[in-house]
Amino acid sequence: IIPGPPKWNQNSFYFVRGTPTVSWSIVQSVSGVAVARIFQDSVLLTSLAGSGGINYFIHWDTSVLSDGRHTISLEATDRAGNVSSHSRFVDVDNTPPAYLAITAPYNGAQVSGVVTLSATGSDNMDLASIAFQVDGTTLTPFATTAPYTRTWNSTGLSGTHTIVAIAYDRAGNSARSAPVTVTVP
Repeated sequence: IIPGPPKWNQNSFYFVRGTPTVSWSIVQSVSGVAVARIFQDSVLLTSLAGSGGINYFIHWDTSVLSDGRHTISLEATDRAGNVSSHSRFVDVDNTPPAYLAITAPYNGAQVSGVVTLSATGSDNMDLASIAFQVDGTTLTPFATTAPYTRTWNSTGLSGTHTIVAIAYDRAGNSARSAPVTVTVP
C-alpha cells in the first residue's frame, strides 16, 4: 500500500489558506485499504474507513492554525496490517498583505503618454505580485518582483483617472491600496 503525496494547486507553491481540499491517491495492495488516518503536525485529524476506491480527501480548516509551516500526512493501513505514510510541508497563510502603497504617480499628478506605475508592498510570508487597476480595469501582466512597476499608456485618454494597486500573496490573500487620482490633459 503506497499513499502518494497530498495534491492541490502546485502553482500556489504549497501555500494554503481557509479550507482547502487536500487529497491523496493510494496504490492499493492485494488486501485493500482498511483505514486511512490523516494527521496535522503529527496530531490525528480524522480516520477514514477503507474503501474500494483509491482516492481520499478532506476539507482542511487552516483558519484555526497559526500562519507558518505545518505538516499534513496520510497514514494508510491495509487489511493485512501493512502501514505506509506520506507527509508534506505546507505554508499556512491566512493573513492578507499588510502594507501596500502606490509610490508613483503621486495623488493629484498630471500625467501624459506612457506612465510608469509603481507600488511597494509587504506580506507576513511571501508577496507574489502586485496588479494595477486604472478606472477599474486591471492591467496585465502583474508585477511579480520588486520594484513593483507597470506601464500605462495614457495617450488619448484625457480626463481624470483613478489608479489602485492590489497585492496578492502566494496563498491568494489580497489587499488594495488607497486610490490615487491623476489627470491626463
